[in-house]
Amino acid sequence: MAEKCTLEKEKEKKKKMNNLERSIFKVLTGNMSKADFEKDLYQPCYIDKIAEDDFIAELIAINYNDRDWKSLLQKIILKIYSEEEFLAHLIKLYCLGILSQDDIESTINILYSLSDYNYQYYYEYDTLIRFNSFYEEYGYIKEGYGLNSEKEFLKEVKSFARFYLDKFENEQQKHQLLFLSLNREKYHSTEMQNISSNDLVEYAKNRILNIESKKNTLKYIGAFVYDKNLIDHIYSEARNKAFQHLFPLGLTYLTVGIPLLIAGILGVSSQKEISYVYILILLGSGLTLTGLYYVAQISYLLIRKQKTSKKN
Repeated sequence: MAEKCTLEKEKEKKKKMNNLERSIFKVLTGNMSKADFEKDLYQPCYIDKIAEDDFIAELIAINYNDRDWKSLLQKIILKIYSEEEFLAHLIKLYCLGILSQDDIESTINILYSLSDYNYQYYYEYDTLIRFNSFYEEYGYIKEGYGLNSEKEFLKEVKSFARFYLDKFENEQQKHQLLFLSLNREKYHSTEMQNISSNDLVEYAKNRILNIESKKNTLKYIGAFVYDKNLIDHIYSEARNKAFQHLFPLGLTYLTVGIPLLIAGILGVSSQKEISYVYILILLGSGLTLTGLYYVAQISYLLIRKQKTSKKN
């Protein structure tokens, strides 16, 4: 009898913990309010376990009025779920949210959240990249460049969400859901298919020349490309093109600017009151500063390349 009671308690404990984990995923994806989550968490069955269960103790220790409560909650749930399992379950709830929404704005808010996870995990997972491309595509639709209407776009998003949920039910290895084999004919708009790698390289090069961060540059590229290796290749090619563009410019400006500046300074030191001396100083200073600006950009590219090489 005592053994049966112990087993029942263990089953009940496991059931309660599963319910709590579900609540965590719900509140992280906006499917449960923070107030309702706290109401669930502060039940006596959990409060009584603080001393013996570190997981529950850490959850209760969070101040849910703090700005970073979500990130703290995510760190705790990642202690019992792998990164891939965590994302797979998270995406499932977001997909359920997409299917339950009929208005475009609510759907876009969900896509924005999924895009944020895509940036956090550096375009590592195909499924997140796909949701990110939906979010980027809607921006083009709003600006009048998209080929799909909002109604067609919403239908396409819901179709992919349903596709994910169908896979979720049948896939035992949940981490595989992050690497879905997508039907490009079905899920790519014509506009996306027609964008070439060369166009993306040129775009990335222009962004790099303005010393934009790699993350922001890839944000655009990721809307059109699924393959992470291809994204890295595009960025690498763009960086090489930017370097080839900057080096001769910087060298030319410095070669001309520095002698002019020196000549102007020598003219001032010799106390010659000739107006062209000051013109030389102004012209030399301008050219030298421009050259130094290009040198700074070259240095930035070299540092970024070195950091990327170490990471790989």
